[in-house]
Amino acid sequence: MAIDETTESTVTHRLVGNRLMLTGALLYLTEFAGIALSQAQHLPEQPAVDGLTLMRDYAGHADGLGFVMGWFGIVLLGRVLVLVALRVALARSGYRSAWMDLAVVAMAVGVTLEMASAALATAAGQLADAGQNSAAVAIDRGAAYLADAIYAPAGLAVILASCCMYASRLFPRVLAILGMLGGAATLAAGLLSGPSFFDVQDALSMPVFVVWAWMLWAGVLMWLRTPKHSHRLARSEAPNHPATEGL
Repeated sequence: MAIDETTESTVTHRLVGNRLMLTGALLYLTEFAGIALSQAQHLPEQPAVDGLTLMRDYAGHADGLGFVMGWFGIVLLGRVLVLVALRVALARSGYRSAWMDLAVVAMAVGVTLEMASAALATAAGQLADAGQNSAAVAIDRGAAYLADAIYAPAGLAVILASCCMYASRLFPRVLAILGMLGGAATLAAGLLSGPSFFDVQDALSMPVFVVWAWMLWAGVLMWLRTPKHSHRLARSEAPNHPATEGL
């Protein structure tokens, strides 16, 4: 069950980059601009706070949370675009792998969970404004655990993508290893989502900065390796080697 499904002879050993990976990374990082613009005082997180504090934080911010929900629906697609762009670059360079396909799917699952968490937070805000405190607390807890569920698929996606980068020999090995380490920490954070492990999970989630560095470094590298008239390359110069069976 090898990561590399492409024979040595099909890989060009020259990265055929594109501008979409860096675009996706920058789009994703505007997530925090949307949170700041919303002026929302609370987003679901562990550990749970007491009900009165929760209601105070949610009260009057349902509209801001609704904005965050819509904003996430746009900018979080940048995370998917990062891996789609990487998959396209690897394929154009002669490297194809079903593991890269799985990485794209895993990241899309993580994005879907985060959008669902934001939707539940909006519902909790509306319930808090209506004085339905018990319901708001319950919905907030559901949103918090959906937010925790993001870590495992996102971490797996970064690990698989980094392994493909390493196996292709088209990227610096240190870059691929950086992604593996960041993805592994993120995956571990996802496996420790129980309430008893909050402090450990919080520590393991800090290497998200490593994942951001991986995305931006790879995105800049791919931008610099983008050939002129890349749209023509996509039609006429892309290698046409069938992927071998690897699963």
